[in-house]
Amino acid sequence: MLVESTLYQAVVPLLPSYADRFHLSKAGAGLVLAAYPLPTPIIGLLSGLVTPRFGGRRMALAGSTLLTVSTIAFAVAPNVVVLDLARALQGCAAGITWAASMAWLSANTPSDRLPRESGIVMGLFSTGAVIGPGVGSFAHATSPLLAFSCLAGVAALTIPLVLRAPAGRTIAPERSFVRSIGSVLRNRLVLAAIILSVIDPVSLGAIDLLVPRGLHAHGVPTWHIGAALMIGAAFGAISGPLAGRRAQRIGPLRVGLGAAVALAIMPALLVTGLSDGAQLLLLVAVAPAFTVMATAMYPLSTRGADERGVSHGVVNGVLSVTWATAFAVGSLTTGVLADRHGDTVTYAIVAAVCASLIATLTIIVRGSPQPAPAT
Repeated sequence: MLVESTLYQAVVPLLPSYADRFHLSKAGAGLVLAAYPLPTPIIGLLSGLVTPRFGGRRMALAGSTLLTVSTIAFAVAPNVVVLDLARALQGCAAGITWAASMAWLSANTPSDRLPRESGIVMGLFSTGAVIGPGVGSFAHATSPLLAFSCLAGVAALTIPLVLRAPAGRTIAPERSFVRSIGSVLRNRLVLAAIILSVIDPVSLGAIDLLVPRGLHAHGVPTWHIGAALMIGAAFGAISGPLAGRRAQRIGPLRVGLGAAVALAIMPALLVTGLSDGAQLLLLVAVAPAFTVMATAMYPLSTRGADERGVSHGVVNGVLSVTWATAFAVGSLTTGVLADRHGDTVTYAIVAAVCASLIATLTIIVRGSPQPAPAT
């Protein structure tokens, strides 16, 4: 997961360069972003279905292998078609990794410790986001071939690490996968986690796509953009464990709601026409908000799955599907809206969508019992 987050974030500061190299419109650049999560809905569901059969470790191994191969393809991409296809394969690897790895973790963690453990994992995920913009800046200064070949080598190193890791507890299979999905979708905690998983990509999809391009058009160096993302990701690495402990005390619902409000405020601020310096500061704030959001999502979803007697693999697959669908649709829609109506209108629409989702989430928070403080 750390390598996967590095890979995703490495592309963000490079989007303006790829747009210039391959003559991409904003919609075309949005497709480069969206190609990553586009296959994940199907892959996430399939991973949730087969993870109990093959085990979390074997599925994570498959994700690591595919991530290595697809990153090599991305490194040598001669045109935008190969670039998009390689990104799609990386998205498949990410879908396997997220669904299988979080099921692997949650199956081997006591429920009262899961918020803390999820926070640690999300902190490590953000550590990858610290490295990613640096890789992107290195690729801009040297070449994408060199930078992403090195990253593919790092991805290959995860394969023996996964092989050496303990298999852990067996993840119980589901008798009826479709019925299990229907069951968890009727649970308030799972619905809250799903809403969080939609707010995140809707907001960040617009910010990741439009802010770097706007800064690049104003003459801001690529390394400035990469540095802002790296600093933010460093804060994200710290905020993960802190958010996990906070969620353990007051409940992940409240922690997730706070992160959702922060992510809704960001595009609203961009409507006002922030200066280049303020937009760089906004990029710094993105990663901590995402980390806190993700830290809250998984304890919510797994607790809801436990209430319904459903495997964690199923609910993690559902979260992967909703996140990936929202990210793909959000990135593509953002690109089209920005091409037709401009960035300001696009930010306003994104802020309005996030606000409506937060209103729904607030209703769920008020209607759901909060857990007792952990001892």
